[in-house]
Amino acid sequence: MNRISGFLVVRKPDFNYDKEGRGAFSTFAPKIGELYYAGIDRMPWFDIDEDYYSKELPEDILPLRNELNNNKWDFTDFKLMPDIKKAKKLLDYSNKKQRINELIAVYSEKIGLLGDIDFFDADTGWLGVDIYCHGFGSLIREGIFTKPDLFADYSGNLNAYGLFSSDIVSINQYIDFYIKYSAEDDIEPIHGAEEYLDKISISRVLS
Repeated sequence: MNRISGFLVVRKPDFNYDKEGRGAFSTFAPKIGELYYAGIDRMPWFDIDEDYYSKELPEDILPLRNELNNNKWDFTDFKLMPDIKKAKKLLDYSNKKQRINELIAVYSEKIGLLGDIDFFDADTGWLGVDIYCHGFGSLIREGIFTKPDLFADYSGNLNAYGLFSSDIVSINQYIDFYIKYSAEDDIEPIHGAEEYLDKISISRVLS
């Protein structure tokens, strides 16, 4: 990934849960068999926000948290950090007690319209493509990982990170199926919000 929209600190796939069950976060990590969901919808900036709202962020981290607020646009759920050094500093802080977070680089054409950046100073490992509806969540997490039986025909298309490859045909077929059944099968409905659908490429920052 040579051009990205920004960086996020997210929970590692097997730590993607809030044991206290607060807000929209699950009490268990999304998983099918031994396959974890490793998309963008993994409690972004969670540990930073926890200390922010409890007023425990130190003076050198607080300005970076405030900068994240300035990097959020109206249509997207995510606060992106465009500066890799600042993102790594936030990662180190998030992992100060336990190394349960990782840094990812993300890109989508929709977010890219707001401006993207060159990224060459660290290695990345490509994870795959997540399907995200801004304001609702990941259609992979809300769909395949929530109702695996309903989406059994599509779970075989997931890669080792619980995401899609860049096969646009498979992705579009999945989106159509999700929209068709979301209103009647107790999964997150997105009818009327199709304009907020986004195909987001995700890479793990390795160094």
